[in-house]
Amino acid sequence: MVKKTKRQTLNFPEVAGRVPYQAFSSKKEEILKLDEPSIYVEIPKDWKEPEFKPEDNVHGRLFALSSYVALFPKYREKYVKDIWSALKKVLLEYVSGLT
Repeated sequence: MVKKTKRQTLNFPEVAGRVPYQAFSSKKEEILKLDEPSIYVEIPKDWKEPEFKPEDNVHGRLFALSSYVALFPKYREKYVKDIWSALKKVLLEYVSGLT
């Protein structure tokens, strides 16, 4: 029969490059110093970003049109119609071009 001890230890094998998990660190610097510079990709000095040409944009716009439609329930539709002028006045303070 095995004698019980108050404290048990787990013997996991050592893994090369393993960083211990720190869920709650009091200082951000403690977490950031664990980052190794070798994990970042270095961009070559002679690298040029490819130029964006009109031929690359097949659809002629930089956005996609959505076909999603949301219908308000009838009781909400009346409420929105009633408050629309007040809502429009508030939104005009933040958004330009609201019609």
